[in-house]
Amino acid sequence: MNQLMRCVKSPLIAGAFLAVAYPAFGSDFESEACKNVNNSLAVVTCATAKKNVADSRLNESYQELMARVKSQYKNHPKIEKDYLSMIKNLNWHGYL
Repeated sequence: MNQLMRCVKSPLIAGAFLAVAYPAFGSDFESEACKNVNNSLAVVTCATAKKNVADSRLNESYQELMARVKSQYKNHPKIEKDYLSMIKNLNWHGYL
């Protein structure tokens, strides 16, 4: 049982480290992380790198959307407020 826990903990620890450290590396790290996927730790490392890139792109798109709504409806504060509220309150997990 201890060996199993060590095998599970190592990828989880590596994944947690990458989730925190990844933004400093950028997408070059994603390419490197996914070159030689030949064990569980490499799978976790690659998956974490790809997830972080996708999450970063999603966050950028969300910020761009919010900026567009604010820009397009700056002369219509009620509509702007309604759209921003609708976007913020969407159940995004149901659309992914």
